[in-house]
Amino acid sequence: MKRLLSGIFFLLFLNNCNNTAGKAEVLATVLKGFGRHSYFVSVKVKDGNQYVITNTELYLYFKQKEGFDEKRYQSYMMSVLSNASILTVDTTFLAKFQFNKVDRMEEIVDAAIIFRRYFNKTPENYWLKDGVSDRKKVYLINALFDKNIVSRIDDESGSLIVPYWQFKDEKQ
Repeated sequence: MKRLLSGIFFLLFLNNCNNTAGKAEVLATVLKGFGRHSYFVSVKVKDGNQYVITNTELYLYFKQKEGFDEKRYQSYMMSVLSNASILTVDTTFLAKFQFNKVDRMEEIVDAAIIFRRYFNKTPENYWLKDGVSDRKKVYLINALFDKNIVSRIDDESGSLIVPYWQFKDEKQ
């Protein structure tokens, strides 16, 4: 009976992962957050690497380098992220603005596998399990972002979380 219930739960979870909010909706939510613990975005940079960075840090980079205000930044990044465009970023600023390079690791194709292996479910969010290396965390943030699932650092615990709002059928 326990196996049957576990199997049913897993199938429902797979269905929830496939019912994520649309890309435009997710990006609009991500790009309007400029707080200390904003959502992560994943961007391809002209040096050929993929990087994970918080929306706030990326905005501060463009504010300093290009003079963007929030509206201009949001419009520009919506276009960049929607079209998977490559950013031209001065490599001397990668560390200053906390661009985290995504290392190649084993490819995880299914979001459900990522959640099952690396996250715990709570009433409000999925929380990253303890013991996941920073390198793996950056990889997971990127892998989820590729599936239109965004994450951020929780302001109280400092843990990586994936909020339920982006899953259409998930209780909020």
